Amino acid sequence: MKILFLHRNLPPDSYTGVAIQVHRLANALIAQGQDVCIYTLSKKPIDAKYSVICLKDFKAAKVIKYFYWFKRILYPLWFKSLNFSGYDIVHIHGDGGFISYQKNFIRTFYGTAALEMKNEQTFKGKIAQGISYFFERNESQNCLWNIGIAPHIKEYLPRVQTTIPCMLPEIQERQLHFDQNDPIGINEMHLNLELESKTSFPSLIFLGSRFSRKRGDKAVDIFLSLKANHPNIKMTYIGPMHEIDFLKSQLDYSNIDFYSGISQEEMNSLFKKSWIYLSLSSYEGFGLGIIEAMAMGCLVISTPNSGTDFILQNQKNGVVCEIEETEKKIEFYLSNEKERIALQNAGLKYSKNYRQEVIAKKYIEVYEKIKTQSVKK
Repeated sequence: MKILFLHRNLPPDSYTGVAIQVHRLANALIAQGQDVCIYTLSKKPIDAKYSVICLKDFKAAKVIKYFYWFKRILYPLWFKSLNFSGYDIVHIHGDGGFISYQKNFIRTFYGTAALEMKNEQTFKGKIAQGISYFFERNESQNCLWNIGIAPHIKEYLPRVQTTIPCMLPEIQERQLHFDQNDPIGINEMHLNLELESKTSFPSLIFLGSRFSRKRGDKAVDIFLSLKANHPNIKMTYIGPMHEIDFLKSQLDYSNIDFYSGISQEEMNSLFKKSWIYLSLSSYEGFGLGIIEAMAMGCLVISTPNSGTDFILQNQKNGVVCEIEETEKKIEFYLSNEKERIALQNAGLKYSKNYRQEVIAKKYIEVYEKIKTQSVKK
């Protein structure tokens, strides 16, 4: 099939969850024998196997630079002006609010702005998310084929028919060494090898920003409190550059390693070394960091929310607890190696459900239905 994707940017211009997923899905579909092209403002990524149509002279880019919130209107206007003819499937991954949806169009919703708005910390942010939610509802009503990355999205966008989750990066699939002769999907010897790469000292990893739904400020507070009983504990904090510069200057944070804008390979390495991935978000559309951490043998301890509740099965493949209980849970698993390793193994096994070929085939099934029904009509 000849498939057109619409998304405004791609890695390395953007490392947002959607940009990463669009890039991975396009490459995975190419591996399945599909023909994929992406309409975008970004140049073709170095590792892209798909083709790119790059609109370099996007005049509104300067306006967005100074009025960033205005992107929620300008990008949908740009998409409306594009030519969609000649494709079996047109797959919109965002900013489709002004598009006249046709019978061969599909829209994936990577969460919902309704819950983003509820968990937004600033008034301006709530207004921006409100605008996005207005467009989301309009799109879901006008598009015949709507996909959500988690089941809760259907509650806010009623015409979302199917759930197809996010996928792991290709490099993790190679590292996982899935064995077809192993009924579980990952052999125990490989699990043990993954866990042998962990640091010799207690270690945490956190992804996100401080004063947002990610609650990075709470993550730092929890870490500093844990040092009382674990003086050699270390934390990896991956966040936005403007925060990292400030945090590095704080003397109390000497046991925290700060990173920003790192590659997927670097991220994998940090996950692979860490004992526990700490997720404190009040809302996630899915929780991409969770499956990536699992795939690197990292125990996930997360606060409950609509996205991560879809992935985590408490005490079976990770830990779900209220933010007030998080420090106590971390303390337990830092001090009880047997229980920690058991959950690390369980998470590693569970992550096979998000392999690229698995998720790509789910989309191909939907594409074939769309194409068949479009031809009939």
